[in-house]
Amino acid sequence: MTRARATSSRTLPAIGCAIALVLLASGCGRRGAVQTIESAEAADAAMKTAMAAQAAGEFDKAYDLFKAVTISQSTNALAHLQLGIVLQDSRKDPFTALSHFQTYLFLRPDAEKRDMVEERIRQAKLQISLEYRGGVETVNIADERKQWEEQVSRLKGELAAAQKRLASNEEALSAARVEKEKLTRELARLNKQVDTMLNNAKVSPPTPKDLAIINLETEPSGPTNAGFADRSVQRTYEVKRGDSLWSIAQRFYGDASRNKDIRDANRDVLRNGDQVEQGMVLVIPY
Repeated sequence: MTRARATSSRTLPAIGCAIALVLLASGCGRRGAVQTIESAEAADAAMKTAMAAQAAGEFDKAYDLFKAVTISQSTNALAHLQLGIVLQDSRKDPFTALSHFQTYLFLRPDAEKRDMVEERIRQAKLQISLEYRGGVETVNIADERKQWEEQVSRLKGELAAAQKRLASNEEALSAARVEKEKLTRELARLNKQVDTMLNNAKVSPPTPKDLAIINLETEPSGPTNAGFADRSVQRTYEVKRGDSLWSIAQRFYGDASRNKDIRDANRDVLRNGDQVEQGMVLVIPY
């Protein structure tokens, strides 16, 4: 009997350490103001039912409810504390109560209840010590041990799943960054094209140098061939960089479609279809 009790006392701390390591890896350390966190834990529907049963003296029901919460919500420190209290005060199980008190302090190292919990831990250890010396038969903790082992296994699985989700999110973020860079380059290319088109479409107002003053009283001497205008009696325009027949027609007529009139009047100059070159002097028909 003494040997069995010694084995049990060594098993629970080992299980508690394993749980602590898993919880630490999951990031369950300090999470803000303790009071705010415990208020949120107490507001849980299952916790409310369990605490109501505890207050009504229905300790077996409270035990089952608190135990269920610690399984479904392994980081609910308040549930561990209340379950430890029920185990210690009502079920007279200091072994299992000790493990829950230690889990509470691991999750809430800065809790205001720390002194109270440490006192309960001291009392639980004293009760265990007295049972050993008095030869009192210890409780069978095989079920509790199995529960903790299952909880450790579940927490490890949750940690692995969380790490997998994190890796997947990082891959998605990396792909999004590559797509963003690609779209940024494409946008810059399109903006450059638009700027080029706008610059080509801009036409400065004509200057006296660009236009020839026409003497309306002067009649052209001699016949002229169609398509070959007499440049001495026509207004002219010197082609600038970026000009086109379309932009020149838009400038002088306000109608780009009249570029054909300019082309027809300058067949002797336009040797390459509608292409104009900087420095060309074009006749602009009226």
